[in-house]
Amino acid sequence: SVQDVQADRQAFQNRLIQWKQQQITDKPKLYVVAVSGGGVRSASFTMQVMQALDSISNGNFLKQTVLITGASGGMLGAAYYRELFLQQQLGKPLRANDRQYAQDIAKDLLNPLFSSFISRDLVGPARKFTVGDFTYVKDRGYAFEAKLNQNTRGLLQKHLHDYRPYEDSAIIPTLFFNSVITADGRKLLTATRPARFMMQALPTDTTPVTHPDVIDFQALFARQQAPQLGVLTALRMNATFPYVLPNV
Repeated sequence: SVQDVQADRQAFQNRLIQWKQQQITDKPKLYVVAVSGGGVRSASFTMQVMQALDSISNGNFLKQTVLITGASGGMLGAAYYRELFLQQQLGKPLRANDRQYAQDIAKDLLNPLFSSFISRDLVGPARKFTVGDFTYVKDRGYAFEAKLNQNTRGLLQKHLHDYRPYEDSAIIPTLFFNSVITADGRKLLTATRPARFMMQALPTDTTPVTHPDVIDFQALFARQQAPQLGVLTALRMNATFPYVLPNV
């Protein structure tokens, strides 16, 4: 509805207000980061570029960034770096710019997938696991998330709602995950809050009714505990392509 769209827009505008209040100048520079796909190479490149930008900006790069979005491997690197930055902001004894973290995200992800594809998806009996009230099969998507979790030291084993208060208070930039719905090619936008204002404009008295070109994950799955979605799963959905990972 129009009211829902307005409420979503206001929630994100409030984040901008919080961000502005934390800046040291009246007209601060505002950064929006868009990262590209390309597997582990892109993940490593994104991590190292963000580390370099933070270094040359004296630690202000992510403090002046309001939104990060993009595709596939680039989002793996961006999400990991944002988590390291958050841990640093919370006073944890780590340096997000340490080289070891760039080495983490550059580690292999594909070999476990192919092993899982043969042993679990094609040959072996289906094994299952439970998350909350839901049960899933341990397929190659599960193997991808398990390996990514291992490579990132367990720091991304969180749910969407875990990041919401930090995004609302502008401690970290907002992250938009972008998946493609294989049935019709439309985008599936996933964030910590509904973002229905990102969908195609609602019809008015002068424009015809049209289908939205973007589907908002939080709104679509509101009754299926959407905020409980795992961040590793969101990243895997963001990186899915045919045959290698299960379709979204």
